[in-house]
Amino acid sequence: ETYFKSMKTKFVDKNIPVILGEYSAIKRTSLSGEDLALHIASREYYYQYIANAAIRFGMIPIYWDNGYSGVNGMALFNRNNGSVVDKGAIDAIKRGVDLSTSVKEKESTEINAEVEYITALPNPVSSSTKIQFYLKDNSDANVYVYNVLGQEVASFKNLNFNEGLHSVIWQPNRAASGTYFINVNIGKKLFTKKVLVVH
Repeated sequence: ETYFKSMKTKFVDKNIPVILGEYSAIKRTSLSGEDLALHIASREYYYQYIANAAIRFGMIPIYWDNGYSGVNGMALFNRNNGSVVDKGAIDAIKRGVDLSTSVKEKESTEINAEVEYITALPNPVSSSTKIQFYLKDNSDANVYVYNVLGQEVASFKNLNFNEGLHSVIWQPNRAASGTYFINVNIGKKLFTKKVLVVH
């Protein structure tokens, strides 16, 4: 972790964004038996570790998917149809960035009578982002922003809106680079949007 700490000290702590670009490890599917099992386990450990370390030290990890899923390939997805070709690697990366947070992004497929949609633009955000939401009825709303540890970093409370499109501006001046969750509370319902802060 020496290099991650060094990058954090030299850049992240000075609000200079760091993107860990194109990390990957080829998949040697020509191996067999215990050798293949050890290789896959080691590769997944590497993915989880790199993703976790990058996030912990305020960096943004970007996986290099070379589009090839055969021997010595590094593809996560089939570029022709979008299907998953390496679920183990994807799960390892997801475990790495999870950090056992108490806040999770929720995706809802059901139509809600009160909120048409919620957006945060731009995303990623550096200086400010506009949190927009559309209300189908007059309603009270509270907007909270949490970091990955579940700590509140900003709030807009006791807002009363008429039906229609509304917005609040969040300026993450004092927020470190990383992932944040915007919670919009409408009555007893909660809607969440994930945003990435890059300074």
